[in-house]
Amino acid sequence: MSETALAANERDPNESDVSPSRHEAIFDAFVEVAMEVEAMLDLDELLHLIARHACELIGVRRCFLYLLGEDGLLHGRVGHSPDRNIDAEVKRLVTGVKVDGFTSEIFEGRAPVLVTDAVNDPRTVRATMEQWKVRDMLGVPMVFGGEVIGVVYLDDMENDHSYTKLDTEVAQAFVSLAASAISQAGMITKLRTRSSLIERQSDHLERLSRIHWFMTQTVLMGDNIPKVLGRLVELVDRPVVLRDRDFSVISWSAPSDAQADTPPDLVAPDTLRAAWNNQRHDETASRRPSVVIEVLNDRGEPSRHLLASVRVEMELAGYLEVVDPTSEIDELDVTVAEHAATVVALVILSERRAVAVKGHEKEDLFGDLLQGARDPNVLARRAFLFGIDLSQSRALALFARQSDSDITMSQSRRRQMLGAMVEERSGVPCSMALSLPEGEMLLLGPFGESDPAALDPIRSAANEILENSVHTLGLRRAVVSEMCRSAEDYRIAHQDLRDALTLVDGLGWHRRVVLPADLGVLRLLKGDRQRSESLQYAADLLGPLIEHDAAQSTNLIGTLQWYIDSNASTRATAERMRVHENTIRYRLARVKELSGVDAEHLDDLVNIRFALQVLDQIRVDDVSAVR
Repeated sequence: MSETALAANERDPNESDVSPSRHEAIFDAFVEVAMEVEAMLDLDELLHLIARHACELIGVRRCFLYLLGEDGLLHGRVGHSPDRNIDAEVKRLVTGVKVDGFTSEIFEGRAPVLVTDAVNDPRTVRATMEQWKVRDMLGVPMVFGGEVIGVVYLDDMENDHSYTKLDTEVAQAFVSLAASAISQAGMITKLRTRSSLIERQSDHLERLSRIHWFMTQTVLMGDNIPKVLGRLVELVDRPVVLRDRDFSVISWSAPSDAQADTPPDLVAPDTLRAAWNNQRHDETASRRPSVVIEVLNDRGEPSRHLLASVRVEMELAGYLEVVDPTSEIDELDVTVAEHAATVVALVILSERRAVAVKGHEKEDLFGDLLQGARDPNVLARRAFLFGIDLSQSRALALFARQSDSDITMSQSRRRQMLGAMVEERSGVPCSMALSLPEGEMLLLGPFGESDPAALDPIRSAANEILENSVHTLGLRRAVVSEMCRSAEDYRIAHQDLRDALTLVDGLGWHRRVVLPADLGVLRLLKGDRQRSESLQYAADLLGPLIEHDAAQSTNLIGTLQWYIDSNASTRATAERMRVHENTIRYRLARVKELSGVDAEHLDDLVNIRFALQVLDQIRVDDVSAVR
């Protein structure tokens, strides 16, 4: 026990006035308390000091200090005991004046109350006294401004203690001074809290001002996405990632001290998607366009991520992600991210509209090329502005739409998808696209060479698209033009494509993709009457052979085709068909016998070649219907 406490115990039991030595002890204790108030960082430290000095001044070993709460109840705050720390147990204690006669008496009299034989005293809570093994206890009110703000309970644990009138007066004097110190400490705490709040608000306003400046500068300067992310990194000093609707990374930026080729703490798209969906199920979180989630990064370590949705014209376009692996994400960070997501949405919308305007301008140019209504030199200069050199070899491809298609896709979306699919499958760039009444027109190229064989990848790609995308794009046939090498060529090529589409549709051609080499002399058959007469002529000439092949399982038509392709050489035809020359001679004799056509005469060969080309445009099963 300290010298102050020992001196306090050496007194006359009947002494009632506070002696000079006790005055000095009280003064010294209060000075220490006052100094603690001035330097106080934590209220509990001050309360501990008060509890310790109260024990020393009265000469007891234990103290319980309660403060009045806003609920009108006394809440245990700290305790003092020589053998152990009892704070945790004291903080669980709550008492009220209505259920505790001891405390009620202290409150009503605003003066110290002493109980002896505390366990059996009717004013106390017996269970509490037994739990703490209290023998005698002095309760001293902490009065400030005429109101009780707390109570100090003093006891000597399991020992009896004789409390004199002087003890009571000393305890009351010190506790009253302590009440003043506690109130002052409370005011200091409030002032510090208010000062801290003002400081945070000032910082908040400063950062908000920077946000508004950032948004204004971004819009006025016309920044692109990478610049927007770079500005955002300056604001939050954390890595920032822009993801698409599927959570794949589009772009990212990080503070200059983060030397990395990939975003720090990168998280897999599936992991982010699951975390986002789980958070959005929460009713509170669903009202905001952002959530804070904690997930495992690619190294298996936990990291926090702030995700703000990016919406363009009410449609989800992606997510803005702020990566914060080490510190807490506060409300202002959320505000910054949400404002930045709005800026990103504005940039995306601006870029989309710029692309749309550019697309309309390209469509106007493409339409003028196809119509040939403008000066060729003007068209060439306009095309050059879009990076298109009309002197290079290019081709037109017309994809005809199904007349009974129920596809609801917009024309612009269909053109976009079709152009991308042709590029992907053929490796040939699609420079422009335009929707016409007859179908979707594409400008393909440039081609590195003018050889018609350069169009073969277009045939393969178009066949695959028509085969696999009939229910997606609603397309039925594709016709491809010859190579165009000047602005004047495109009007002619456009007309040829329209004529070719009409021709193959009229002939009922079974091929779905038509290239210039496929048409041959059939390009001369532009009128309906000419096409009808050609079909009838081919059917009359070759019909008997087709019917014979079907009935006898022979190959007279195939032999004629190989014979013509082999330049009317019997030997070459036999080699290509892998049969004997006499077999070819026999089959040609049967052709002459059934149809009257002599394959050894030039005139008959010309007729056969023309009929076979017409026949190639229609299904063999349709010949009998024509006849």
